[in-house]
Amino acid sequence: METTKYTKDCRNTIKEFHKKWDFDKVKSMTLDKFVSVDDKTTFCYWVETETRHVGSITGSTSIKLGDTNPKKVGISQKLQDLNMIKNMF
Repeated sequence: METTKYTKDCRNTIKEFHKKWDFDKVKSMTLDKFVSVDDKTTFCYWVETETRHVGSITGSTSIKLGDTNPKKVGISQKLQDLNMIKNMF
């Protein structure tokens, strides 16, 4: 069976994600690397945007990974979200 370009692209995206967010980086990430407004290097940005063609989690508010607007969600909620993600790894 031939591997399609789409499958190759998905595999490459997953490899890039793992390079950027390996186990140790996830376990030690800080709040500003978890989620931040207009930062395309954060964990949430990668999960929501860079990996979209692999499997999309869009369509809901960003609260699923921690809301990016500090006026809407307090810092303690963001820290809880960050700890939840770390504990998944």
